Amino acid sequence: YNESVFNGSALASVTQGVKENSWAAGVSHYGDGWERNNYGANAGTGMLSDSAHCTQAANAGCSGRPQFWRMSHVQGVMGLNLSAKLADIRDGTTNTFMILEIRSGITEFDVRGTWAIPGAGPSAVGAHGYFGDARGPNVTQYVNADDIPGCQAVRDAVGGPEKLQAMGMACCACADSNPNRQAAARSLHIDGLLAAMCDGSVQFISDFIDLRTTFQYDGDKITNFNPSVWDRLNLSADGYPVGADAF
Repeated sequence: YNESVFNGSALASVTQGVKENSWAAGVSHYGDGWERNNYGANAGTGMLSDSAHCTQAANAGCSGRPQFWRMSHVQGVMGLNLSAKLADIRDGTTNTFMILEIRSGITEFDVRGTWAIPGAGPSAVGAHGYFGDARGPNVTQYVNADDIPGCQAVRDAVGGPEKLQAMGMACCACADSNPNRQAAARSLHIDGLLAAMCDGSVQFISDFIDLRTTFQYDGDKITNFNPSVWDRLNLSADGYPVGADAF
């Protein structure tokens, strides 16, 4: 794990032509000296955005808005400025992720694993199931997996998007205007990662856990929702509890 602190100002020194109102400049405005963290809150299966993707997957793309985060096919345990009460975890505390492992950013200006910065990537996981392309634990098959600010500079620092993907830390150079909305759970363990459940127990989750989810649209609603084991463990009130023998 990267134990070095996060230094947002370092991005300005490697990014040419950073505009004051750009998110690249915004990364530098996060400040310097923030300690790293390897655990992210379970924010659910939606994009942690209040504007991007707000017409997709029956608003799973817009779970930065409270009314959409509260949907049963989106709600995790901790969202943006809101959270689930114990009574809201209807699938049972033993069947629901509370926090999952994440990997700290691999450059000093990579925001991932910076506990004091909000959003998916720095301190939470989100849109890492049926919705988005950060699907599943330790995802490696998607070159644009994590939507974080300053991604292009991180890619450049390691030699390109494919090399970053091979390191298991892919990101999308598409999120500077609406960052920290999607990120996967990751670790350096072989074939899996650790997750703390809402009852305080800790489970090792295999990279080969069931990831298949099917659903259909009916206007602005999702119908015939059949969540995978991975999605069921992330969703706190979807009505599909999972026993320990399923993962």
